[in-house]
Amino acid sequence: MEGAAVSFHLPEEGPGGLFANNIQTDVSVTDSHGHASVRGLQFNRASGRFMILIVASKEQARAA
Repeated sequence: MEGAAVSFHLPEEGPGGLFANNIQTDVSVTDSHGHASVRGLQFNRASGRFMILIVASKEQARAA
């Protein structure tokens, strides 16, 4: 679905990192193939697994 806003959320504590904008959240818009991406993720020095929450929304529809 083209034109959906997709937000990427990193954990505020523990393993994780920062996006290129130096915060834990970044937003992208899907292209004509329904793909969205962000660049510049820099991991912090905390070791371990972590989750990235991804939320997509367009008009009234929303998915996480």
